[in-house]
Amino acid sequence: MIDISLSTVALSIVLTIAVPSLILLHRLYFPNVLTYPWNDCSQDPDSRKKDKDKTVLFAGSFNPAHNGHLAMVKYLSTRYKEVILVIGMNPNKTYQVSPSDRAVLLEKMVSASGISKSRVRVEVISGYIWRYAMAQNVEILFRGIRTWEKDGKDEQALHLLNTWGPVVYGPLKWPIKTIFIEGQPKYEALSSTLIRNRCSLVKRGNRRGITLSMHDFVPKDTIEEVIDAYCS
Repeated sequence: MIDISLSTVALSIVLTIAVPSLILLHRLYFPNVLTYPWNDCSQDPDSRKKDKDKTVLFAGSFNPAHNGHLAMVKYLSTRYKEVILVIGMNPNKTYQVSPSDRAVLLEKMVSASGISKSRVRVEVISGYIWRYAMAQNVEILFRGIRTWEKDGKDEQALHLLNTWGPVVYGPLKWPIKTIFIEGQPKYEALSSTLIRNRCSLVKRGNRRGITLSMHDFVPKDTIEEVIDAYCS
């Protein structure tokens, strides 16, 4: 009788550890990717209705943000109650454009893109973003990518941290689901790095050239501010 009880307890302990671990490993090896067109994702009306009550978080360096990011933000803002745009900050690192300045610029881009400011807010966070997300009752973490095939390798380390961080570092809560949202194909070649590289034209005295090219990169009303921030 005692042996049976001990076996039952042992099995319960193994299952308690093994099942959650397998679920988290499945998340890592089979990431949740929202492909474009986003509106075509299969979801029943009841689930869509529930989304309207959810707060989600979209993290990125936004260094600087561009039209590809803003298209994602606009979609998320129409689907969820609130979208928190988070810029991570390492206090020991020196940045060309500080996270706080990027946050101000991002807020202006959001406004210039016609996105409802009542549904979107920008925050600069020092520390683990998943921990901040839990404190804000966030239900989904979003990461913008071109495609998983192109950006998945670079995202794996952060995906691992977001998945296992709460288990390893506390506060020992079930990790928030991460969804990787693919960008619109027309923005596939657009990146923050491309914008920063274009600033070399300004340094060679071609401000007019960079201004014209920026029309396809960022909202028109923020072009001059992007140039002033990144091309000085």
